[in-house]
Amino acid sequence: MTRDDILTALIAADPLGALKAHDQHELHTRMARAQASFHNLKKDNRVPVKDKTGKQIYSFMFVPLEDYLNMARAGYAAEGLCFTQHVDGAPQGREQTITLTTAVSFGTAQVTSSMNCIVGGSLQDYGSAITYLRRYTLQALTATCGTSED
Repeated sequence: MTRDDILTALIAADPLGALKAHDQHELHTRMARAQASFHNLKKDNRVPVKDKTGKQIYSFMFVPLEDYLNMARAGYAAEGLCFTQHVDGAPQGREQTITLTTAVSFGTAQVTSSMNCIVGGSLQDYGSAITYLRRYTLQALTATCGTSED
């Protein structure tokens, strides 16, 4: 029995299962090619952190979300993949748990990265948390990170 004979038998026995297996293999193959085009991005934005009096106590560097989005869009689109980012949870009082899931898809196959956090405070705090979760779940699916100069 040849490889083609085996594949034909599998498709005949479980067409949906065969399609899902094919799509999963194809998704991973395409993700690997896309990841070859990705690179670690330089942390070049500085954010000062101030105390309640307005005095700066420290600062940190980060890579803007749009830099990760631009890289992912180009690399995944070149391989016929799409990615989405979905938020569950909404502000409902002082604190709310939100979950953000980033998914890369091809056909019936999907790979996801999810993170959650508890957010309290203003809508701006909620928006900041979503941006943070979007950035880090996308980093997980592109296998990249932000780098800074020593």
